[in-house]
Amino acid sequence: MELERHDIGRGATAHIVVRGGLAPDVRDLPSWVIESVDGDTHITAQLADPAQLYDILDQLRDSGTTLLSLRLDLQ
Repeated sequence: MELERHDIGRGATAHIVVRGGLAPDVRDLPSWVIESVDGDTHITAQLADPAQLYDILDQLRDSGTTLLSLRLDLQ
């Protein structure tokens, strides 16, 4: 899925679920809400632009985290 800059506007929200916990090297941001549910980690992040989403996904990939789901709420 390729996102255009206009696809993610102010107030867009990413809902990300990863297997297990987050590695210590994953840098959480003030806009993140992190919860543990049934052994998996749920991240909700407010996005200003596509670069923020790609930064989060890059961090998760680089730490070896297994992505279970990603949902974007575009406003």
